[in-house]
Amino acid sequence: MNGLSATRKRVIFLVQKLSNDWTHVFMDNLFNSVSLARVCYQENGLVHGVMRTNDRGFPPDVIQSDTKTKAKQAADCGTVKVAVLRDPHCPDLVACSVYDTKPLHLLLMVTEPVKWTVKTRNVWDGSIKKVQPIQFLRINMIDR
Repeated sequence: MNGLSATRKRVIFLVQKLSNDWTHVFMDNLFNSVSLARVCYQENGLVHGVMRTNDRGFPPDVIQSDTKTKAKQAADCGTVKVAVLRDPHCPDLVACSVYDTKPLHLLLMVTEPVKWTVKTRNVWDGSIKKVQPIQFLRINMIDR
């Protein structure tokens, strides 16, 4: 646990107190990092959740930048990047990013299938001053 912040050490403490091995631990971006996921695995916890990309060990090749123009957002929508971070002490840790209306970065080690679903929702478009249908992607637990 060397190198982990006090906050992350508290997360490890809580994982150690879980009564079941291989419990799924869902985290938000305040806590999630590659180093924390690896320590959780050593404590028999499986983590996943959204992740910040700065100084958290997220692979640079998987990071997608937020775009500012509507045309670029439309072009980037649906782009998915994935990398498996192989480690003998923490097998099959997966880093994933998906671009919907902005990039979403995930760190996963849970063996559930990834299911992409296209959803349509009516939203207000202020540029044309009327309600328009938009499509977006859903991935498992995200945006239920």
